[in-house]
Amino acid sequence: MIWNYLAEDLGREQVLLGERITAQNLYSMWKKDQAVVHVVDNRIIGYTALWDTPHPIWLELGTVWVHEHYRGNKIASDLFLECTRKLREGMRMFTITHNPKVMHLAKKAGFSEAKDEETWFSIPREITCTPCDRIPISGQRLCSMRTKQNKCTLFFV
Repeated sequence: MIWNYLAEDLGREQVLLGERITAQNLYSMWKKDQAVVHVVDNRIIGYTALWDTPHPIWLELGTVWVHEHYRGNKIASDLFLECTRKLREGMRMFTITHNPKVMHLAKKAGFSEAKDEETWFSIPREITCTPCDRIPISGQRLCSMRTKQNKCTLFFV
């Protein structure tokens, strides 16, 4: 039941990749030990996951979320850092965001920022931009949202 509430809460956020925000997917990531949750009064109020990608060595650190009533208490920072510790030997991870707070968390956790197209494309494109629910696939190669202030920024480890 708590996973249904989480999916409902996440579904109200306009900036999250919507298609993967189902109770079943969220629970599955946690069950595989690829997600971290923060629970208060039997309700998940914070969630972050290492999402699988089609590429065998890359995981996406995504769905960095804290319920609006609990933001500003360093919960996201704790979730983000704990999730980075789940990275298995030989694996790599990235996150794509336009949220300044997540950018700060990524830098704090030691992620490198992709500042040019060459760096963006050093990570397989099919795992960074193809899942995007903001820009149609036909426009992703020359996407104007990359590396712009308040637009998508790629961080990787």
